[in-house]
Order: sequence, then C-alpha cells, then structure tokens
Amino acid sequence: MTVGYYIYYGTSADALTQIISVTGSDTTTYVVGNLAPGTYYFSVSGFTSQGIVSPPSELASTTI
Repeated sequence: MTVGYYIYYGTSADALTQIISVTGSDTTTYVVGNLAPGTYYFSVSGFTSQGIVSPPSELASTTI
C-alpha cells in the first residue's frame, strides 16, 4: 500500500534535481511554492512503508 509520494522537479527535463516527500496515501494535491519564473518539469513516484518506490510517472511541465 502506498504511504506517500515523491515529487521530482527541476528546470530541465533531464535533471529533476529537487525532491519533495509527501506522506499520506489520501493526499491528492500538493502545491510547490516559491518557484521563480521559468519552465518546470515534474514527475511523481509512490512509495510504501517497506521502502518500495514505484517507477516515476511520465513528465509533465508548466511555465510560470
């Protein structure tokens, strides 16, 4: 059972250098704040209490 999520993001599709850990299997939204203007790329993985991490999702991007 998933107990949390990792949100990977960065300003390059090839280098998602920032990682946020969000706990709570019922979490359906999260706001990444304080981003400077630019284009950001995101991917998400779920993780279990046993430390198993799912493969990352497909990339999504947005421009601020």
